[in-house]
Amino acid sequence: MEPDLFSILLAADAGGAMTWVPFLIIAGLLLLSALVSGSEVAFFSLTPADIQELETAREAEQSAAAERVIDLLKKPDPDRAPRHLLATILVLNNLTNIVIILISTVAMERLFPVNSLEPWVYWTLHVGAVTFLIVLFGEVVPKVYATNNRLQFAQFMSGPLVVGRQVLTPVWKPLVRLGNWVSKGVDVPNADLSASDLEQVLQLTADDERTDEEQRILEG
Repeated sequence: MEPDLFSILLAADAGGAMTWVPFLIIAGLLLLSALVSGSEVAFFSLTPADIQELETAREAEQSAAAERVIDLLKKPDPDRAPRHLLATILVLNNLTNIVIILISTVAMERLFPVNSLEPWVYWTLHVGAVTFLIVLFGEVVPKVYATNNRLQFAQFMSGPLVVGRQVLTPVWKPLVRLGNWVSKGVDVPNADLSASDLEQVLQLTADDERTDEEQRILEG
């Protein structure tokens, strides 16, 4: 008779701590994924008032974290810095999730040896559990938290992201260049409106309650 799931878990527990080491590593990586994922929301939802508060703290030398946040958003220049930061976050988050998937495969093989479960049960547990954990704890929860605590979250993660941007430069820089090259090759339609086009739009959207004077002001 094939062993049931409970018997397999008991056998794994009796096998010693090494069986559970991969799961502890996965827990740590999920925490890292959550922090990095939340950083994306925290940094890119900062309001002008938040930026001004950080600038004030930096000028007063009250917060090294505030200085790091400003540097991440504005160095080497305000146009390129956000793209560099986003590329760093995406690369780090995806690498973390890939490692989680790889280690979870090893963990599942230790916990459920070959032929101990039906193949469909094995893959349902593996794929379903990993996907659920990554989506819930690595994406949804941290992003909701970061939305409500963006300033504190951004300052907390500024140090690790500064290091990550430096270490992962050989990875994200070619991706940014590729993205720039692709965007340059895409023809963006000219969205400028001529005076005649604007006048036609105003005529089409004329409101019966709008006075003649208001209409002349809009068209003029």
